[in-house]
Amino acid sequence: MNFIKKLFHKAQPHTFISITHNEFKQLLYKEITPKMLKYGFQYDGQYTWYSEIQNNMRKSVSVCLLKGASAIFRWSVTFDFIPFPSGNRLTYSKTEKKILPHLFEYPNDYYKSFESEADSLIWRRSSCKMTQMGNGIQEIIESINTAFLYDLKKYENWHNEFITINDAIRMASAKINSDGKPLYPFFYPSPLYILSFLLAATDKKEEGKDLLRHYLSSENHWSEEIKEKITQKFDKIDKLH
Repeated sequence: MNFIKKLFHKAQPHTFISITHNEFKQLLYKEITPKMLKYGFQYDGQYTWYSEIQNNMRKSVSVCLLKGASAIFRWSVTFDFIPFPSGNRLTYSKTEKKILPHLFEYPNDYYKSFESEADSLIWRRSSCKMTQMGNGIQEIIESINTAFLYDLKKYENWHNEFITINDAIRMASAKINSDGKPLYPFFYPSPLYILSFLLAATDKKEEGKDLLRHYLSSENHWSEEIKEKITQKFDKIDKLH
């Protein structure tokens, strides 16, 4: 943490500074990792804190870098039996080296930024954002801690809802509106895709297969070859617990 001491030493309280990604990660480690001990989460050395896998689920909290040297926290759940395309292969998130968020929550103000010009103004002023630039290192540190505390209880409660696969089905369904579409088009992977595999892990496999077939028919980014591989993996899933 010598760089922090150097920044405090060199920068006057109101001197505008910008820190590198590596320096930002060191600040995140110092400020956020102790808070994650409460949840039993480990730090991956980059931008993610994660739990052990329980009931085929891993919970995590990540920092997502945005434009303009800003960032937000994302609370996520990953399932170790759901495959996801990576090029022409299917990969699984079975280890901490590869944690792909399957269901996740962003801050509400971030969602609003896509909805209207007025909401976009709210987003620009939102305290849910961290920054890598500011009037002194203390302002950057404060932005990290303020962003973490933004709606913290809401995200804690959201994480705590995930205990069983049936809980996950309920939470995934909540991400889909009455028209059968994701509430937000930038959800990726789509909650429709995730829900189909969750259903396959229960006694509702046929319902899940219909949902998967519907989703794959409208998915334009994946090749027919990868879609066939996904279907084959789906067919092999057995009921969990």
